[in-house]
Order: sequence, then structure tokens, then C-alpha cells
Amino acid sequence: MTRLADMPETILRDILNAGAQAPSGGNSQPWRFEAHDRTALSVWMLPDKDHAILNYRHRGTLLAHGVLIETLVIAARHHGYRAIVSTLPCRDQPTLTARLRFEPDLGAERDDRLYTAIWTRCTNRKPYRTEPLAPASAAALAGVAREPGIDLGFTTDAAGITTLAEAASTSERVMFENRALHRLFFDELVWTDDEARQRRSGLQIDTLEMQPAQRLALRVFRQFPLMRVLNRFGMAASIARANARSYTCCSLYAAIGCGRRDIDLVSAGRTLARLWLTAESLGLSLHLQTGVNFLWQRATDGADDLFSPEHVALIERHYQSIRDVTALPSELIPLLCRIGHGGEPGARSLKQLPEVSGLAPVSGGVTFLPIHR
Repeated sequence: MTRLADMPETILRDILNAGAQAPSGGNSQPWRFEAHDRTALSVWMLPDKDHAILNYRHRGTLLAHGVLIETLVIAARHHGYRAIVSTLPCRDQPTLTARLRFEPDLGAERDDRLYTAIWTRCTNRKPYRTEPLAPASAAALAGVAREPGIDLGFTTDAAGITTLAEAASTSERVMFENRALHRLFFDELVWTDDEARQRRSGLQIDTLEMQPAQRLALRVFRQFPLMRVLNRFGMAASIARANARSYTCCSLYAAIGCGRRDIDLVSAGRTLARLWLTAESLGLSLHLQTGVNFLWQRATDGADDLFSPEHVALIERHYQSIRDVTALPSELIPLLCRIGHGGEPGARSLKQLPEVSGLAPVSGGVTFLPIHR
């Protein structure tokens, strides 16, 4: 029988690199790893890499780490190992998100579809086809396993989808009208392929699925004084309305609800990982939308005056519409995602090599290739 210490380093590196494919706010990849004798792994948050404004109470990072952790679990299972996860194990080390211990479990049932989907999963912002999903696909999404205390709901009627699409686009209106959010967006925007290959982080412009005229306009919009003048004529609101129309092009919206504790956000991320990978394995596209959900958390906290009273009212109204349409009983709804047949995305965000202590560094900056068994 295989002993723990016998896990080949190539498999451990594959598991780590699989985890590093997880989505994160602005493709910030706010994590690092510590390997322990190839039998265990510590996962640490790097919250300063995440959204400076939207990462309220590090909840965006916690959500991303939930996706990361579940991806590690799925990759380990693919290679015949069971990952025993201890989430937020040390109260005096709040940035230690999880410890994972790997045990051989060669007889366990593997779902290689989810593992394969790790390497193709991405945000697809294109308009999707609007027809209902096949019953088997809809049932597979509805049957996604959920962490304890997590609620998962789906909206398929046209009126509900329209309401959620309008709510999701609210963050873009506020972003183009708020100086701090406007600067954050343009600071993380990656304009060229060369820059994308060098940074391997940030929001690659090709992933926004924009037409040439829209790209040209975006270069104009990066000047906030000019944007402020254009907003007097309703430019930001017009952009949000156009995006909302695009967001309605989908088969359904999904929402995940959770509590307000740190561990709840991690659990929500783990459920999101299974939902997203299941959708990908079914040939479906997914567009994760968290903007207005996190704006609401900060705007209603009262900790600062970042938002104008008008924006606070706008954010509150649309977040309440999310609660009304989804009818989830959770304390918090941290995310929405629209799902449907979107086709091949125009681009995929590039990822950095995982930052790992306890293993020899790999040179060259080339992503590890997955090991198929």
C-alpha cells in the first residue's frame, strides 16, 4: 500500500497548480502554499493582493480561497488521494486559511470530468443563448453538493433574470461614477498580450469581450475628469443598462447564500467551485458576478464615506432585489452567476506559478501541465 511520504512531487505540483487555476477578484491570486514533506499543505491568504476596496473584511479573498481549497480536493482525488481539510485552524493565525493532509485513497470513486474542467474553467462574459438547459444539465447543477449552512438557488424565469441582471450591472455604474472604484478598475486592467504574459494577474481586456468601438471608448473613459463630464449626460447609467441587456442573455442565474463568519465565506467558495466545474463539464459557460454584493456589504457598514448617499440608496435597492428574487434565507448573498451556452470565450486569464515554500522553485514561469491518469 502506498505510504503518505510516497506521494511523488510531480503529483503534488500538479495538485498545487490545479488549485492555482482558481478564480479570484481581478485575477489577483491572493494565496501562497507551504508543503510539508509532500504529505500535507498549508494554504495562506495574501489579502493585500486582492481588491483594495471590494475585498470587504477579506471576504473576497476568503471566497476565492474556498474555490481554491475545493479545487485542491478534487485534484487530489483525481490522483488517488483523499484531502482531509481543516479550515481556519488557528485563531491566532487569521491568514492561515486551511491545512490539508493527503491520504492514499486509491479505491475512491473519481470524477475526472471535474478535474478536467479545472484546466478549462474561466469567466465567459459573452452573451449566452437564452433557451432553457436540458433537464439532465439543470438537474446536475441543482444536485451540486453544498457545504453545511450554504444555500444555493436558481432563477430561470425571464422577469427574475432581468432583475438580477440589472442588479449585477449596478456595480459598473457606481464604478464609472466613483473616483476610487474607477481608479481601481483601470489600475488592474491589462491592455496588451505582452503585459498579460508578464503580469499573469489583473483583468485582461480581451476577457471583457468588447467590440473595437467599446475598447476605444474605454481608453477615453480612463480619464476620470472626462468621465465625470460624460456622466452628467448619463454615460455610466447607459453603460450599466447595456451590460444588463447582455447579462439577461443566459439560461439561468444562480445565487449562493451563507452566513457572515469567515468560515461561511470559505464554504460558499467551495460550493461555487463544484457548481462552476460541473457547469464547465457540461459544456456550459459561467459568469461570476460579485460586485454589487460586495459593494452592499461595505456601503451599509457605515465605516467610511466612500459612497455618496445616492449610491448607497442605489446599491441597497438592487441588493434587496437580489434577496427578493432569489428568496434565499441566508444572512448574506455574496455572489450571483449567470449560466448558459456561451461558446468559446475570447480569452482566458493567465495564471502565475503557485508560490510554494517547502519545494524547490521551478524556473521559466511556465505553467505546469496537468497529469492525466
